[in-house]
Amino acid sequence: MSSEIKADKWSPASGTSATIGDSGDTYTVPSGVTLNTSSATLTLPSSVVTGQTAITSLADTDKFLVSDASDSGNLKYVEKQYLPSGGLVFLGGLESSSAASQVSVDNVFSSTYKNYLVVVSQLVPASNGAGMFFKFRDDTPSDISGNYGYAFRGLIANNGNESNRYGDAQDGVQMTDTGVSSNTARQGFRMSMWVQDPYTSSGYTGFHGTFGFLNSSGYSTGGYFSGIQHSNSSPRGVTYYASTGNIDRITMKIYGLVDS
Repeated sequence: MSSEIKADKWSPASGTSATIGDSGDTYTVPSGVTLNTSSATLTLPSSVVTGQTAITSLADTDKFLVSDASDSGNLKYVEKQYLPSGGLVFLGGLESSSAASQVSVDNVFSSTYKNYLVVVSQLVPASNGAGMFFKFRDDTPSDISGNYGYAFRGLIANNGNESNRYGDAQDGVQMTDTGVSSNTARQGFRMSMWVQDPYTSSGYTGFHGTFGFLNSSGYSTGGYFSGIQHSNSSPRGVTYYASTGNIDRITMKIYGLVDS
């Protein structure tokens, strides 16, 4: 049986609430009908979002629903291409407590970004007093050895003595002079380093950063370094190693900087 109800207003038979239909029923609002809820409270089910298909990348013309504060909160949309951009994108990292002669993260530098941030939150040598070094890695992946020019300067907290090193056409990059403590509670060597244009083979790869650590005597040492890898070998990753012995543990993350 079918029928049609025509009324100017529906009201609850008693109280202030009413139910339309039963579970499983379907009500269809035809095309062209306007539901005016501008002055009402509309509660949507959570499945409005969670019941949809997820996407893993955004096109410039993808749209986001917004409440326009400059226009009485009216709903409008904005396209992805007009949203603020820039920031850091996590690309890869390493967390290991197994001793190794060197520790590497490969295939993180690409044509997508020109600038990268490498963050080492702990780098502990197995041998107390070992120095810290790094090299870039190619797409094999294997170490890129030679043609590093660098300089660093550090300052030791207990006596103000300077810790300096520099060199050109070096096999790798030395980042510490006084040795790093192997006491894991002291977290070892910590650093952040910017890498510029590693992917291109038509120019040199630049790097610079800051570091801090407790030396083998337990005194704080901090400083900065910079340099160039000038063999046009198009680095893809980075590896760390000690002047003597193994790396006992490491926590490292690498991010790409979005330019626009």
